[in-house]
Amino acid sequence: MNRAEVIAPWQQYAREGNSLFLFRIVMGVMSLVATLPLVIVGIGIGWRMFNHSRPSFGGVLELMGLGLIVLVLAVVFALIGKLTRDFVVPLMYLRRQGACACWRALLQLLAATRVISSCGCFSRSCSPWPSASSFSRGSSRRVALPAA
Repeated sequence: MNRAEVIAPWQQYAREGNSLFLFRIVMGVMSLVATLPLVIVGIGIGWRMFNHSRPSFGGVLELMGLGLIVLVLAVVFALIGKLTRDFVVPLMYLRRQGACACWRALLQLLAATRVISSCGCFSRSCSPWPSASSFSRGSSRRVALPAA
């Protein structure tokens, strides 16, 4: 029988769904709190330059700096959203845990594979992929998910 069920799965996964909803609301508020003041300051700088009828070099540099900061914040929050959708949600389904617990598990997994090192670098030495020489020796890195 081909039918869409909504009530039974929602009741079964209500805790995980509510946790994910709350996590996304908090992340949305954090992104708004981080970017809105910068946008308001940028509008103020632009308004000040517009009222003087010619742009100043300092004002243009300030706008470019603010734009760069907003761009970096947008990339960070987009990356958090992408990791949440692609990795945290499946972990939530498999482990039957909330969003924060699964984010901790994901960060532990990334630290174990050295994607995230203690210095925070993403250089070749911190690469999670084995080098060509390790394949010739027959070794490979296998990392298990941290225990629930």
